[in-house]
Amino acid sequence: MKLRKSGIIICLVLMGSIILTKSGWVSNTYAAIKELLDPSDTVVNHFEGGVDIEIEENFDEEGAKNWDGTPFVKEVKVKNNSKTPALIRVSIVPTWLDEDNKPWAGDINAIVLNKNIVSNSNEEGWMDGRDGYFYYTKVLDTGAYTNKTIIDKVSFDINKIPENQRDIYKNKKLIVNVKSEAVEATQNAYNASWIQISEGKTNQNVITMLESLCK
Repeated sequence: MKLRKSGIIICLVLMGSIILTKSGWVSNTYAAIKELLDPSDTVVNHFEGGVDIEIEENFDEEGAKNWDGTPFVKEVKVKNNSKTPALIRVSIVPTWLDEDNKPWAGDINAIVLNKNIVSNSNEEGWMDGRDGYFYYTKVLDTGAYTNKTIIDKVSFDINKIPENQRDIYKNKKLIVNVKSEAVEATQNAYNASWIQISEGKTNQNVITMLESLCK
């Protein structure tokens, strides 16, 4: 199995008072993308023939420099560089850091990630495995990308933060990490690397979908 991880750091700079309107934030609320983390990968296991994947991300970096909390572009796709068809799944982990880049207990529920989630395998996209992963509903051929991004945009919902706590988000950083995993498109591969390890937590609809893809 092959894993790749990438992420962005978003620095929230909340200055002065925040005025709320029906449309969200106005004035004195800014954020900027400070750094794009280089993708890194870790080989966990290789089945015969191996798998190799690549994450491709697209950001509206200029628009994010004066971010007011409204959605900005973060498109995440996965490419199969293997010589064999592959199954893909991803996990998404948003975390907060303080001014010293140490973990900080910010409210991740205020982070809104626009995902392409589908309810059944008849649609191309990502199914929620309810085990911490989202599974692509199609086998990815050699050289192919996922046609549907797992994320399209990221936004921050200030309404989910109590008014008396908003100032503490000043200069805090948000990391949105996307980890992509791939195995060869065989029942033995996904069972050994994904299903057995999940110990029964994986959504049965996802298991049925994987079985159908590998017939």
